[in-house]
Amino acid sequence: SFVEGDEKFLVTSCDVIVGERSLERIITSRPINLGAYQVNDVREGIDLLATQDLRLKGLDECPIELREGLFDAGVCLLDERIFPAIPKTRINPLRGERKLIDSLIVLVNEGVNVNLSLVIDSYRHFTYKTDLDH
Repeated sequence: SFVEGDEKFLVTSCDVIVGERSLERIITSRPINLGAYQVNDVREGIDLLATQDLRLKGLDECPIELREGLFDAGVCLLDERIFPAIPKTRINPLRGERKLIDSLIVLVNEGVNVNLSLVIDSYRHFTYKTDLDH
């Protein structure tokens, strides 16, 4: 196991704050699970999760209009299944690196269920300077 003695582990984005009750829901669920919230607006440059019935189906890269089933996530409960998916993940041409969400899409395409846990208390995303004004 990558994380000694643990069968599952949590990966978080450094620009997201999630409340304690939601974190508890996420970490007590079965991997693979994403702590997510449904977006209310579409912002330039943000990739969103395309979902159906709270399951990851794909990635909507920088959508220009809001539609049902779009979520953002910054907390991922993972297990060892993620590691074989990483070398199968394309290198992002803009960043020159592999993105975790793309590795999760590889798993989805291989038939692995990637579920969403809705964030129930608070979720703050600090992608833009204006996000700190709230």
